[in-house]
Amino acid sequence: MLANDVTAERLRRLAEIVGAGRTVLSAFLDLDPREFGTGPARASAIRSLLREAERAVRDAEDLDHGERQALRAAVARLESWFRDAFSVDGARGLAIFVSEPHDLFEVVRQPVPTRQRVVVGKVPRIAPLARVGTPERWAVALASRAQGRLLRGSADGLVEVAELDDDVPGRHDQGGWSQSRYERSIDEEAHRHIRRVLDALAASHAQAPIDRLAIAAPEETYAFAVQRLEPPLRERLVGRIEADLFGAGPEQVLEAARPLVAARRRREERELLDRLDDALGAEGRAVAGLEAVLDALVQRRVATLLVADGFAAPGTLCQACGWLGTGGDRCPVDETPLERCEDIGERAVENAVRQAAVPRFLSQPDALAAHGGIAALLRF
Repeated sequence: MLANDVTAERLRRLAEIVGAGRTVLSAFLDLDPREFGTGPARASAIRSLLREAERAVRDAEDLDHGERQALRAAVARLESWFRDAFSVDGARGLAIFVSEPHDLFEVVRQPVPTRQRVVVGKVPRIAPLARVGTPERWAVALASRAQGRLLRGSADGLVEVAELDDDVPGRHDQGGWSQSRYERSIDEEAHRHIRRVLDALAASHAQAPIDRLAIAAPEETYAFAVQRLEPPLRERLVGRIEADLFGAGPEQVLEAARPLVAARRRREERELLDRLDDALGAEGRAVAGLEAVLDALVQRRVATLLVADGFAAPGTLCQACGWLGTGGDRCPVDETPLERCEDIGERAVENAVRQAAVPRFLSQPDALAAHGGIAALLRF
């Protein structure tokens, strides 16, 4: 199973690290198995990353002596970790944050490849992790009149956690009152079995909450199960898998669930965009466009930041107070000279996480095209 160490709590904790100087090194290593699936290929990528880190420290402008020494120590610590402790360990990308003044050395495994780069700054560069997002906890319940299986995991892999089979007799065709009573008895046994599967599902949810639930079952069994699902699980239900998966392995079950989850995500994105349209029509409830969104972030008014996948735009940043803008030479708040950013969108995402706003990356084509690729729902 692929690894994903990203959590909302970790993102917020990293976002809150803000130093007086530029002493934080953020390094991203691509471990895409298509390119770096062998030991020699990974070793070459690591050497390239370390050279880039050394170059980033050497070429960084406006560093004082203490900042440069701290960053050199960070590079040395990074090199030592790669030599003594590095392991792929289910990751397809790594983000590593190092800062001696903050006593920071944190490795975050990602389930998807990442663009290899090194960034020197006052804060950890967490925007790529926010784009990966926290892992959703998936569950797939397989239920028939006599068989049951429960699998848990995420979009990166499932494991079987329970098998629940009962000896429920099949129906026969003899006719008469005895036949009717016999069939009712069998139906009751089948319903008891399905309730047993649902009880196991509810217990699993109580132990570790489920975010997405799919049920693979015949239509009649599915209808009975949905009626008896506990409300919290019914809210997480993405739909019915029609295929018979009792002989399938976890990978086949996962692939069968993917279309249902993808359809649910599309509906959720559409609902977010509908909320945005409604809120833009109500004064002060939403903003759209880069300049308006950055202004709302500076005012700490953003509740949900909506960003189109692939959005990037240049901008300016005040290192003294954190002001974000689309241009200018001096900060309008404190007159500090502004720093130019290749992608102010990344800084917007980091700022949103820092103030406990929720960044949402929309994958639907042209989802925010009318708004320049970025918008926000506001707290007030």
